[in-house]
Amino acid sequence: MALFPYNKFSSVSISSDVETQSTESKDGTQIVRQSKKHKFKFKVTTIPMKPNSLEAREIAGFFNGLGGRFGMFEMVLPEYSSCWNSFVYQNPELSGAHEAGTTQLALVGLPNNMPNALVSGDFVKIRNKAYMVKESINTGTGGSATVSIYPPLRDDVPNSSTCVIKDIPFQVCLASDVTKIERVGAATVQYSFELEEAWR
Repeated sequence: MALFPYNKFSSVSISSDVETQSTESKDGTQIVRQSKKHKFKFKVTTIPMKPNSLEAREIAGFFNGLGGRFGMFEMVLPEYSSCWNSFVYQNPELSGAHEAGTTQLALVGLPNNMPNALVSGDFVKIRNKAYMVKESINTGTGGSATVSIYPPLRDDVPNSSTCVIKDIPFQVCLASDVTKIERVGAATVQYSFELEEAWR
């Protein structure tokens, strides 16, 4: 899958899209149900660049080649695609098979006896879906730990599957068929686009 060819952004915002249904009883009590549907969504703006720069041409060619929402690609987002703890230098693996719907991941292969090996708000990626760490964890002897994630695991995952925590490539598509190019000043442009997680 193609990787977005640029990683210099002036702004990045991330939203967590959860689908719920809410009704009220006669006495006003709320009844809320939550579906399994969840996506992370992103709004990204590049830094200003010259319209005839190589970077601007590459971005224009990349987006036009997607065919709007049809094409999927991967994007690494600075400061979000890697965990907070810079001393965690490799991706761990799952210890044992994990079933869809679980919110607990048993990990091995993290540094030994490390406090805050993963912290609340870190992203991890299993297969093609990103998840957020709910609670900070410390590792024990052997570099093992159990981490709580949200949303629940989307698919069944076999033993020894990689849990990506470094340079996570979010799997996304454009949220609309329109890509916006905005002129900034007399001689620069910025690309602004909205993305959402996608699976096909």
